[in-house]
Amino acid sequence: MRKAFNFKNDDGSIWIQYLEAAHEQFIELFPSKNISQQPGQSFFHISLQVDDLDAVLAELKTRGVLCYNGPEGALAKDKPLDTAFVACCNSKCAWLQDPDGNFIEFMELTDRSVHRHFKDND
Repeated sequence: MRKAFNFKNDDGSIWIQYLEAAHEQFIELFPSKNISQQPGQSFFHISLQVDDLDAVLAELKTRGVLCYNGPEGALAKDKPLDTAFVACCNSKCAWLQDPDGNFIEFMELTDRSVHRHFKDND
């Protein structure tokens, strides 16, 4: 592991921890109390980093695959995205749920992504 950094909730508890495995490749760890898994799941989601998320969304749409604004949207299948949204980490994101119920996040790092501007911390 190269570096790690955390984001904390207002009460000081950790909301998310990023572990940099390689240059601009991260493992995100969420405390389990912050997520609700599907029965039988051993993880919440996987995230795939892409260079041009809007192009990915357009390609997926031509194949009949729709993406949404977060896991809640993917569950509800409500208001599919035509363009990526900017998440609280300042990266462009889109989510889908595969036929087995697994969440997949697509992420495009931006110049403002926290992944590119973190400092080592506890």
